[in-house]
Amino acid sequence: RQAFQQAGGVGPLIGLVRTGDPQAQEHATTALWNAMVDNDETKQDVIHHPQGLQVLVHVLLSGTDKAQEIAAGALWKACVAQPFLAKDRLFVAIPALVQLLKTGSPGAQTQAAGALRSACINSGANKMELNRVGGIAALVECIRSGTSKTRREAGAALANAAANCGDNQIAARHAGAVQVAGLATR
Repeated sequence: RQAFQQAGGVGPLIGLVRTGDPQAQEHATTALWNAMVDNDETKQDVIHHPQGLQVLVHVLLSGTDKAQEIAAGALWKACVAQPFLAKDRLFVAIPALVQLLKTGSPGAQTQAAGALRSACINSGANKMELNRVGGIAALVECIRSGTSKTRREAGAALANAAANCGDNQIAARHAGAVQVAGLATR
C-alpha cells in the first residue's frame, strides 16, 4: 500500500474508475478502496485529487451495486483520514449517499449510512445538507426496513445529524424517528 501511494497510483486508478467499463470501474474502485485501508497518505491523495471525490460520487450514482457499495465505503474511509478536511469536501457526496440510502443494495446502504455517520460529526454544513436533500427521512426508513448493520449505521448517522441541530431534530421527529428508535440497536 505504501509503495502504491509513493508511486502515485491514485491518479491512474481514478482515471480507470472514470473511463472504464462497469467491470473495470468496479475493480478499480475496489483497488482504490484497498489502497486506502490503513494508509492515511492514500486517503489524503484521494481527497486532494482534483477528481477524486467526484469520481466516487459518479460511481455512487451509476456504478454496479458492488461498485456503489465500495465507493461509499471509500468515502467513509476518506472521512476518517483527516476528519475535518474530509468532512468539508464530503459535502459534495451527500446527495449521492442519500440516493444510495433510498435505492442502493443492502451493503451499499450500510456503507452510505456509515459515511454519513462520519460526515455529520462536528459538521453543521453536512448536517444541513443531509436535511436539505431528504437524508433524515431516508435514514429513518433505513432504520425501519434495513438490515441489522444498516439499522445500526443509520441510527448512528441520525444521532450525529441531530446532535446540536434543532432543524434535524425536528425533521427526525416528523420522519418518525421516535417510533423506530429501538430498531437501530437490533
